Amino acid sequence: MGRKPLAEKSIRLPLTVNGRTEKVLNRLVKTGGYGNNSTDAARIIIMGHIQKLDEAQKIDIFSDTQEDTTG
Repeated sequence: MGRKPLAEKSIRLPLTVNGRTEKVLNRLVKTGGYGNNSTDAARIIIMGHIQKLDEAQKIDIFSDTQEDTTG
């Protein structure tokens, strides 16, 4: 049985980081839970941070998909 389709279509987002950041990302990969490479680790960290901001109601990540109820 295959994976369920993603709720959102994935897009490619080029990202440039400095060497120190890459080293940290690679170390996180080695600890487990952060994907297979530094790109996976960056994706997991970014998505997790966005989710935390949304849960804390600091941002509304779905505001562009909700109807305007202000009238």
